[in-house]
Amino acid sequence: MLPELRESKLYQSRMYRNVQKMVTTSVSSRIPHSTLAKDIANSVLLSFIKEDAEVANLQTWVSTKIEQATETHMSDLWQYCFSYALMLLKNEDDAQEISQMVMIALLKSQQPVTFVKAWLKSAVNKQAMLYLKLKNRDSALCASLVNEIKTQREPAPANDKELDKQLNDIMLRKLLSKEDYLTYTEIKNHKSLKHYAQANSISYPKARETKHRIYTNLRASYLKKQGWADTPDILDYRQMVNIKRFLETLLTHALSGDFSRVFHYADKAMKPKLAQNFGSFQQISDWGIHMNSSGSFDVYVIDLTDEEYPITVNLTITLNKANYIKITDCSSMQLMGIISEELLGPLPLDKGRCTLSLDQLKCYC
Repeated sequence: MLPELRESKLYQSRMYRNVQKMVTTSVSSRIPHSTLAKDIANSVLLSFIKEDAEVANLQTWVSTKIEQATETHMSDLWQYCFSYALMLLKNEDDAQEISQMVMIALLKSQQPVTFVKAWLKSAVNKQAMLYLKLKNRDSALCASLVNEIKTQREPAPANDKELDKQLNDIMLRKLLSKEDYLTYTEIKNHKSLKHYAQANSISYPKARETKHRIYTNLRASYLKKQGWADTPDILDYRQMVNIKRFLETLLTHALSGDFSRVFHYADKAMKPKLAQNFGSFQQISDWGIHMNSSGSFDVYVIDLTDEEYPITVNLTITLNKANYIKITDCSSMQLMGIISEELLGPLPLDKGRCTLSLDQLKCYC
């Protein structure tokens, strides 16, 4: 192509319109959220205007730029959430989990969001306040258990550093997959996580996510080896992500009152049970899990919108090797009574499970 033709205003105008159409169509099909799609499209178009070189394959160029712009934009928004959550919670793992929840909520939001960062800040604030409320409740419970008789097995490690101290290299090799072990070793061999990120040419948020994934898998493997079965900590990273997504999907269907499209998780016969048991659900206030000897899981989900009449639903699910979730049973748990903490006193726990029998608990009612 002649340079004078390529530099003509008519050619440039046509090229820009073609690119604009391609970018808008492609981004809209990938990003359903209109505000995010618009921001990403604008970034790609700005990049096109600034580039001087002729684009040999326009379709390939557009696709590549959209991927790059999407990754950069989403990473920036995640970092914005994380920074604010970290300021509120003072804990990287907690801040990361809340940031991930908020970003997923944004992408799944059915309502238009004009000011994205303002929405994110508000959502992070609400999630952090809820987390702190639950944490304060749990802290009070933990304080009351200080004098409780310790179980014979060691308690679960409180954090990553404590887990590192308890495990030697031989144990690490047994508990982690080969790939996770190599990544774990590489992270530990670097002076800091920042140095690890630089050495692997990845962003710091990506390095943080990798570390979180490795330690989540390590903790899950360690606890299951110790015989734990009654805490979400026995779930590896992918299982945890899938179950949280699964619970969010159930809540969405509960709020809409329509369970006709949960075919990914339940067969036709299970849908009426789900509709009946989740019919009054307004929010997921808390959830827990128990791993059965068969390998299936019992997941209990609680709605404390009305604290005097909490709603609890128990789901039995299976997870295959691909972490595909299937609901095999669903039932509503009946409230037998409410016992105050002052009356009940410290709870004897063994590997996360209360050791009091039902008859023993009834004595307090």
